[in-house]
Amino acid sequence: MNDYQSMRLNFSSAVQINTLLMESFIKIKEEIVIFHIGSDGSLTGHGRPAYVSAKSALNGYIQSSARYYAKYGVYFIGLLPGIFEHSNNTWGKRKVQNFTSYKQKLDNYPFDRFFTAKEMARSIIPLIKSEYTAAFNGTLIKLNGG
Repeated sequence: MNDYQSMRLNFSSAVQINTLLMESFIKIKEEIVIFHIGSDGSLTGHGRPAYVSAKSALNGYIQSSARYYAKYGVYFIGLLPGIFEHSNNTWGKRKVQNFTSYKQKLDNYPFDRFFTAKEMARSIIPLIKSEYTAAFNGTLIKLNGG
């Protein structure tokens, strides 16, 4: 993926989807929570420059949108996972193709493993529809185990 494609996938697509749906969300007149998937790399600068830049832009978009749309009951929360492992992503492939590199990265994680997408999804379930959701509006939540 080139830098332009990375920016489109990791930032512009989120803005486009929200733009298409926002008018309908506002008309519903019920609380709606929009979760955007960022990256802890947006805070650390670790990763390819276009990817980190796109995810950093997404952070700003989440926080600005949270303030702007809160009056309509539309809330934005950013999830910033670290590396999560599945067989088809970069780190799943690296585990097989370059275990030394994989192990070096893994050694920086406190649990001696990467989280799974399922674990990350389960961690946000309490935020989806609770009486406290509004308190998390605009929050960027790191999901990397420390």
